[in-house]
Amino acid sequence: MGIWTTVKNTPADTPITFETESGQKINHADLVNTIDEARQGYWYWTALSAPEGHSQTMKGSQSHDGVDQVYYGRRFMFTDDGAQVSLDYALDKPDLKQWDEDVKYAPQEGLPRYPVRTRYLKPAETAARDNPKETRPLVIHLHGLTGGSHESYVRSTIVAIREHNDVENVVLTARGCNRSPIISPQLSCPLWTNDLRYYLSLVKSTQPNRRIYAVGYSLGAAVLANYLGQESEASPLSGACVVSAPWDLYVNHLTLHNSIIGNNIYEPAMAANLNRLIRNNQKVLDQNAFFKERIHAGPPPKSMWEFHDRYTAPFLGFDSVFDYYRCASPVHRLRNIRTPCLILAAEDDPVCGDTVVPYLDASRNPYTHVVSTTTGGHLGWFPLKGQRWHSKVVAKYILAMESVDTRKVHAEFNYPARRFFNGSRLVY
Repeated sequence: MGIWTTVKNTPADTPITFETESGQKINHADLVNTIDEARQGYWYWTALSAPEGHSQTMKGSQSHDGVDQVYYGRRFMFTDDGAQVSLDYALDKPDLKQWDEDVKYAPQEGLPRYPVRTRYLKPAETAARDNPKETRPLVIHLHGLTGGSHESYVRSTIVAIREHNDVENVVLTARGCNRSPIISPQLSCPLWTNDLRYYLSLVKSTQPNRRIYAVGYSLGAAVLANYLGQESEASPLSGACVVSAPWDLYVNHLTLHNSIIGNNIYEPAMAANLNRLIRNNQKVLDQNAFFKERIHAGPPPKSMWEFHDRYTAPFLGFDSVFDYYRCASPVHRLRNIRTPCLILAAEDDPVCGDTVVPYLDASRNPYTHVVSTTTGGHLGWFPLKGQRWHSKVVAKYILAMESVDTRKVHAEFNYPARRFFNGSRLVY
């Protein structure tokens, strides 16, 4: 607890080096240090209403609907496994009379009511977003557990990015979240990176001249980190920001379970959100015999680990929830990341905990850089005045990355991108 928040900057031992537009060279650590708010020792006055991690987290869970208002245009993406995924594109502030007319349009019947400040894109607007001549950078946002584009931490980042960059922002909605209906019996989890992969393939195939960045928050950060490690050198992203990630899901479980507030407030609240997602999509999920059996197996789970033990772990083929936690943890794929990646964390994060932040692992990977704060909670970072800390850092990082050629990257490291195993034997 404190009246100010201090920044800790942990770069890679041998960071990657970029070329600037003028032909000069700059390494990743120096590029991050061009961001005042990310420099070692930077500090700011903490919001008086949120002096420590729990209050920052609870403040961050509120809607803050009066600030950082963002209007969205939604379209559907249909994946190759038959799912329907919502893409929420940030729009310019509309004429409200015209907005009242535009919200009357729906691409199909029987859709849930609109999320706040969201309407469906008309066919001409959808086609415009597939313009092959589009060259503006695209920033993809991956929200947290059962969240969406309406979350205050997403909106604040989009507002900050718009102040510094001429880019397009889109929120990739996890299946079943933010009034996005599930039409195939499959739920999202940190290992489910296919929706992000599929969307990236569509963008790169139709708009090959765009730079693409991604920002992940909490569970979305775990999805993004897993994706970066899975794809390694094949990732089409020019840069990524991983914000408040649960790097080790088992350690995160212990952090919550061993905390009075975590075990009695956070866990039940998150489980309730997941149970609501199940109820809202039960008709479709019942089409899967496994889900149908599990949904009717007893009273709704009261904690995250109970939910994952009943649904997520067995559906994905794991022996138990703890087997799932260990295998799905993105820390295992951090060493394979070959995309410039800024990791943001708070030491007083009551959901993930500071022990889960991979300071040492990230320092060995030239592509990763950790910036942490003494206060901030889980997706909080509220200062006494002005924009949230993480929003400013993410926006300025993307601006800095736009000044370098991410196709010309030099890295020095002495381990390969991947380790290969044959059973339990390491194969070199």
